Amino acid sequence: MKVRLPAPVAAIYRAVEELSVMYPGRKFTPDGHLVGSIGEVVAAEALGLTLYPSSNPAHDAYDADGNEVQIKMTAGNTISMYADCSRLVVLRLASPEEAEIVYDGPGALAWAAASKMQKNGQRSVSLSKLRAITVARSAGGTFEKMEADKRTPLIDQGAISTNQKTCPECGHVFKGKGWDGVDAHWRSKHEEVMPYERAWPLLKEGIYPRRPASEA
Repeated sequence: MKVRLPAPVAAIYRAVEELSVMYPGRKFTPDGHLVGSIGEVVAAEALGLTLYPSSNPAHDAYDADGNEVQIKMTAGNTISMYADCSRLVVLRLASPEEAEIVYDGPGALAWAAASKMQKNGQRSVSLSKLRAITVARSAGGTFEKMEADKRTPLIDQGAISTNQKTCPECGHVFKGKGWDGVDAHWRSKHEEVMPYERAWPLLKEGIYPRRPASEA
């Protein structure tokens, strides 16, 4: 979904293009608070959100149902997150005139698909992964299933029963035919990745993305 940028915002990005032509090799890309604020007002107008005051912790707005929303905007191919959030809206600058709403969905799915925590306390997730999550949700499938052919399995799936469950973060195989012991395992091993209370619904529904072996 693409949305028109407000005229003053479009003027900023047109000026950036003109400056880049006039002064090759110099970067004039808006960043920081400016881009964040632009994303917030564009998303609010396009999706009918109510913005919180600036610098509100964790979430930037709330929707008509009272759900809190975190808003991200980028001109690149990834976004960074400090923590999980209720609803996540991600916009990408498509042109000086338009922005694309790349993702509008549960923050938990984006957080689960993100990379390992970096030294600055952030985790990054690519826009391509966010698009894949959107497609999977629309088709009634799972992101994990769509990505399966692109990843190296964490364990030899042929060596275990197809009824056994495995941890998507570390490949631990749970005994029996269900998730027996997942509570204690997750809280002791992966609580810093995502609190168990938020991870369990994703695990149960099969929509917690399995982490690539290179990141395990």
